[in-house]
Amino acid sequence: MKQQQIALALLVAVGAAGCSKEVTEEQAIEASATLQVRTRALDDDATVSYPVSVYVFQDEECKGVQTISAANQSLNMALTEGTYQVYAIGGAGSTDYELPAHEDATTATAIALKEGRQLTDLMAARSTLTLTDGGTNTLTLGMERKAMLVQSVTVNRIPTSATAVSVSIAPLWQSLTVGAAYAGTTGTSTIALTKQDDGRTWQSTEAHYMLPPSSQPATITVSITQDGTIHSYAYNTQDELEAGYKINIEGTYTDAVGVTLTGTMTGATWKGERTIRFDFDESGSTGSTTEEPAQQSGTAVTGDIPAVNTLYKGCFVLSVNQVGNDAEVVLVSPKEMRVGKSRSAIGDRDADVEAYIDGIIAETGTDDISGWRLPTLEELNQLKAVQKKANSKFGTGSNINNDNFYLCTLDGVIIFHKLGIEEGSTSLTAFTENELIRPFVTIHISKGQ
Repeated sequence: MKQQQIALALLVAVGAAGCSKEVTEEQAIEASATLQVRTRALDDDATVSYPVSVYVFQDEECKGVQTISAANQSLNMALTEGTYQVYAIGGAGSTDYELPAHEDATTATAIALKEGRQLTDLMAARSTLTLTDGGTNTLTLGMERKAMLVQSVTVNRIPTSATAVSVSIAPLWQSLTVGAAYAGTTGTSTIALTKQDDGRTWQSTEAHYMLPPSSQPATITVSITQDGTIHSYAYNTQDELEAGYKINIEGTYTDAVGVTLTGTMTGATWKGERTIRFDFDESGSTGSTTEEPAQQSGTAVTGDIPAVNTLYKGCFVLSVNQVGNDAEVVLVSPKEMRVGKSRSAIGDRDADVEAYIDGIIAETGTDDISGWRLPTLEELNQLKAVQKKANSKFGTGSNINNDNFYLCTLDGVIIFHKLGIEEGSTSLTAFTENELIRPFVTIHISKGQ
């Protein structure tokens, strides 16, 4: 069997500072192929959360585990020809977590936090690749943040007789697995606040990473200890707490109503920004959420907001997310085009592939709308569900066919997907000159007053 080399790049959407250690290899595998792994960020403002543990599986058997400790390091893993599942877990170092060894690892094995340690900025990515004899493949993984961050909690006007104040959030996922899934449904995170110099403000400005709620609504509880008695005020959130968001909570205590809290959540631009307001009193709690549309690339216009499954400027309206007078509208182009070149023919560099695909997208979008892109796998599945409606609107010449394979993205990775099946290949290198590109775009429409 000929020797081959696979380059795996871990692309990150959001990041945290890394540490600097030597690359370690936990298990060598006798084989005739080499998997070479390197890491880099999507842009200059983002970094991978190190260390990154890379697990490689074949038919549920772990074939190897290696760790990358810094962006300028790479690793090599010996493999045989075949299909593999690659899982990468970022931010979970052996100091804070129990990391399974090669011989013990399964995709369901929990990466458990050690007793007395704090959760870190966990990230994860996964993909499937097929190694063929004599081939050279490049697999790109987009790291997804799996934790949320409570960065500040403040409760004002606490009685001077109070001896302790804390805020708890539950139920949370308890751990992340090797297979990049959540596990354990009964987690709780409690943040103890510290009395400030004025004697009535209790605060924590220490960063607290935590996994998102395991079920919604989650409950935020403020506990105030006074004269040996704990007084608790609880609020049920309304699906607001998610991985990838920063959370700030501020509350005010009054003798009449108990505690009034306000909170803000800010996330990366693709997740938008939310402001959460919730009141605590002796009889219960109420709350509301205001969500701003995510600031994605695309045309911003003022006018009437179209209905789902209609045409807007000749494009099919796949979804409408309206908040007040503003809406995010996902459109599907009436045009599609074959890729024309296989992945290997385009070149080894990711930048070359992206530039080539961008050129096709420029030809298949519409001139009066900017920001066209490849759809996500989720969006492509949405289109499948309303395919007949889309075809009836487009008419002949623009039909979307079940037998066609379309390029799309999954966790930032370019894959191909047959529209008529539930799951598609996740191999970046597998697409040929026959796959199709039909671009999507998210535009922002403000309804006229």
